Amino acid sequence: MVPLLWHSIYAEPFPPPRCPYQVGITQHVFNHTTPNDPVAPKNASSKLLATVYCPTLSMPSPGEAAPYLDPITATPTLNKTSHGTSQLPTVILSPGSGVNTIMYNVLSSKLASQGYTFQLLYNMGGIYGVDITASWNRTLQTAVYNMRVSDALAMIWELYPPLVDSFDAPFNITHYFMLGHSIGGAAAPGIIVGEPSVLGGVNLDGGFFELSDIKKPILMIAGAEHTRSIDPTWSPFSFNQSRWWEWLNVTRSDHLDFTDIGDWVDLLGLRNKTSTPRHGPVLRFFNVLLGRELWCGMQVSPLRFPEVVRINASTRALH
Repeated sequence: MVPLLWHSIYAEPFPPPRCPYQVGITQHVFNHTTPNDPVAPKNASSKLLATVYCPTLSMPSPGEAAPYLDPITATPTLNKTSHGTSQLPTVILSPGSGVNTIMYNVLSSKLASQGYTFQLLYNMGGIYGVDITASWNRTLQTAVYNMRVSDALAMIWELYPPLVDSFDAPFNITHYFMLGHSIGGAAAPGIIVGEPSVLGGVNLDGGFFELSDIKKPILMIAGAEHTRSIDPTWSPFSFNQSRWWEWLNVTRSDHLDFTDIGDWVDLLGLRNKTSTPRHGPVLRFFNVLLGRELWCGMQVSPLRFPEVVRINASTRALH
């Protein structure tokens, strides 16, 4: 009981950065009404929380660095542009249903430390409008999907640019990447297809609602639930695409392995044995879209990660 009690009091720290930038974190609550929110009281939420992870050259002060899952964070001075980096596209991350953005801290911080500014979106309600035993049926899935699409577009069109202006921060408000997990990953194509400022996206283990040609590059990484024999949406979606796409499967993986749960195994001494197939291809995909790297197919080592299988891919060039 003593080790468990100790870890309940002293939070696990962020993994050390492996890149040139430190990571700053700030949060902002927007007064934004999301109609038809099926998991909010009265079917509508009035607050939208954005957690922003940003690269910074500022070094954390001793004793002020953010412990994992702790609300006190080492936020950079956002109104000093010298603390920023080049204006890479802003990444919008939409979480899975039933979890919030706290489950994606490690993924976001690792990619932010490579120079990308991240927005993680979360609807605030306080009281859930759907009972925990409610069926995750198609009607509820569609409602949550539509909510995720509308919230991300609201950030791009209305909410994020004024926030950046108020900080006088060097964040990109003209170009975006979309990244999502589960129902958030399903929402990525729905956001990409209708918004010119979104250059491409990544779906982490989410079924597809939008099956039409999105006309932009997309990386698809799935677990055991999304194979040709189980999920009827992945093959039709990939078949319809006119631009570059690639489909990777992580065999024997669980749906929540695409969240930070894979990093919580620090308590079991398994650090660096679970997260690379998740964040490595995502970072490489973003860099390739910007011409910073070349994509030569799936580059995860089959010796180190035999569970990662390249299912299929387009023959089209990524650019």
